[in-house]
Amino acid sequence: MKIVGHKKILAYLSKTSSAKTVSHAYLFYGPEHVGKSTVARWFGKMLVCEKSCGAPCEMCRACVEIEKGIYPDFHNIQAGSHTSLISIDEIRTLKLALSHTSLHNSYKIVIIDPIEALGPEAANAILKTLEEPHGKTVFILIANVLTGIAKTIISRTELITFSNVSRAEIIKALPETYSSEQKEFIARITTGKIALALSLTPEIIHERAKDEREILKLLTSPLHEQIVLTPKTIERLGEKTREYTASLLRDILLYKIGGKKYVIHRYLARELYDLGKKIRLSAVTGALNELLAMTSDIRHNVNEELLWSTILLKLSSKDAPSLSQFGY
Repeated sequence: MKIVGHKKILAYLSKTSSAKTVSHAYLFYGPEHVGKSTVARWFGKMLVCEKSCGAPCEMCRACVEIEKGIYPDFHNIQAGSHTSLISIDEIRTLKLALSHTSLHNSYKIVIIDPIEALGPEAANAILKTLEEPHGKTVFILIANVLTGIAKTIISRTELITFSNVSRAEIIKALPETYSSEQKEFIARITTGKIALALSLTPEIIHERAKDEREILKLLTSPLHEQIVLTPKTIERLGEKTREYTASLLRDILLYKIGGKKYVIHRYLARELYDLGKKIRLSAVTGALNELLAMTSDIRHNVNEELLWSTILLKLSSKDAPSLSQFGY
């Protein structure tokens, strides 16, 4: 099992296993897609590995069965594909399984991913289990945010904080089929999210570059052409329109404030730099703020094309209107 980054966390978990100082519950907290779930599986494997070598051997019966999803004392509870919540019934089934003796006289591993997906009843049931731990049972709770998680649950776990993976580590982990320029681009657009970086393919990267050029064309077109192009772009790209536009405007902002080395879209350097010279700094920041607020506005049924018109006007006019001027 290959893990990118998090060397200090891996070393600490390995040390606790070797020293037999394993906590009964951990809370792995940090941004999405940085490898928390992968480290949780790695740690669970290590605790039941028959080789006891400070890391999973990946070859013993326990490691192989966990990889196949058939190890009886390894429970990975996840939100289902049809619902965002982990139900109380799933937790009751888990508690019943934990009440039985371990089939291999080893640790019982429970991963709950993410802990935010527990409904109120399920969260209360987990809390009671954490208050009365069963022998060699180890809980690994995974959280992207701490807001909304009961303080009583947090207080009964050992908090392990994850950070984004460094750009250098992501570049090193990417396949050699990518060029150096492509690796740099992937590392920049995924901003430390190693799982996202590894999920991308050359085809996806090529398609994204094409989409971003389409949005750049929209941003540089005369206002009367933008009125025609905007609905077509929104229809084709959907939510990506907001994500990619924000990313391009971020780079324009960086060029304007002297942050060139942090720019993501280096293959569009000349176009973005030239566009930035034509747009006021306040217009760029204003458009970015509108983009940040857009998701909430769309949920409240504000017309999306009107929102985009406001953003494009901000970028092209010294006296661009705000949404309040349209009665919103």
